[in-house]
Amino acid sequence: MTKTPMAVQSNPSRIQYQGSMMSSARPLALALCLLAGSIATDVVAAESVGATGQVAPAPVITVVRAQARELAATTLVSGTLVAREDVAVNTEIEGLAIVEILVEQGAVVDKGQVMARLSRATLDALVAQSDANVARAVAGIAQAEAAIAEADATRAEADATLARIRTLRTSGTASIQELDSRVAAAKAAEARANSARQGLNQAKAELAALQAGRKEIDVRMARTEIKAPAAGLVASRAARLGAIASAQSGPLFTIIAGGDIELEADVPETAMARIAVGQPATVTPAGFAAPVTGKVRLVMTEIDRASRLGKVRVALPGRDGIRAGAFGSGLIEIERRKVVSVPLSAIVSSDKGAQVQVVRDGKVENRAVKTGMRAEGQVEIVEGIAAGDVVLLRAGGFVRAGDRITPVDADGKPVAG
Repeated sequence: MTKTPMAVQSNPSRIQYQGSMMSSARPLALALCLLAGSIATDVVAAESVGATGQVAPAPVITVVRAQARELAATTLVSGTLVAREDVAVNTEIEGLAIVEILVEQGAVVDKGQVMARLSRATLDALVAQSDANVARAVAGIAQAEAAIAEADATRAEADATLARIRTLRTSGTASIQELDSRVAAAKAAEARANSARQGLNQAKAELAALQAGRKEIDVRMARTEIKAPAAGLVASRAARLGAIASAQSGPLFTIIAGGDIELEADVPETAMARIAVGQPATVTPAGFAAPVTGKVRLVMTEIDRASRLGKVRVALPGRDGIRAGAFGSGLIEIERRKVVSVPLSAIVSSDKGAQVQVVRDGKVENRAVKTGMRAEGQVEIVEGIAAGDVVLLRAGGFVRAGDRITPVDADGKPVAG
């Protein structure tokens, strides 16, 4: 009974070794216990998930459906509002002073309307002189006609006398000298009658010349009234009271024919080939809150070598406030057709081409597509998806192929996909 303590005391190194082993085993046992607890917890958790059937909710993602719609491709243009046709109003008579101006800039005029008048004092004197000359010529014709009548009577008398003398000469009563005298008298009477007729022709020719001169004066008189050669809007007025009218001084007025104003727009050369006459356009003149509609009227054939821009003319409807010289910008519709489209944000571009993320049975799929025109924030889908397919509104952001999502529309309502 007393040996055991002595044995313990006689082997202190053994006691120390056993204590060391017990001390080393404690952390290992603790680690094993913790691992066993963790495994047990995972098993319990797995059993709990399996028992309840609940999983983490799928992320909510906004989607849209590919739609069949009419899409229009447009090209942006800008330029200056110009008159479709400028009509210059010039004087047709030189050297007369402007004495009256009847229209102002901005007025609407009709074709033939008097816009200004020139001084007629000189022409009035010419008219009076011409009328006097015409009256004298008419009197000369009357005198010539009277002379013809007198000459004809004299010739008839001479012819009758000659006939009697010839009869008497046959019977031997008249002498040959008397016969010769009557022949000469008859010829002289005929000559006077012919001369009278020539005088009448000359008087008539002189009257015709004077009447032509009178008509010329009438034309010049009419030209003292400056008239509008076409209906339209008076764009500018250079006429001044008292100024001497001259064609060398430039037009007195400028008229926008019909009041028609167009946009002369610059177009990139890459778009010129797709623009044609008759295509619809919307133009916003400077200062306008809303655009006005028009149509392409003219496509010019030449490209500027320096700017690489072409020019087109877009006809605009008559509307108050549209003024030539103002800046205007707009869109020309170069193509319109029915297509299947998705929003531009639904397209993902990569080195493999364009893709969209399609939702099918709640899972995301990457789908390669072939795109076409782009307009109004939409992209035409030529191949890859069909109308009605559900795609992510903003592709390539947070999910990848195979991810499960909860698709909703822009209002947050669930979408079957």
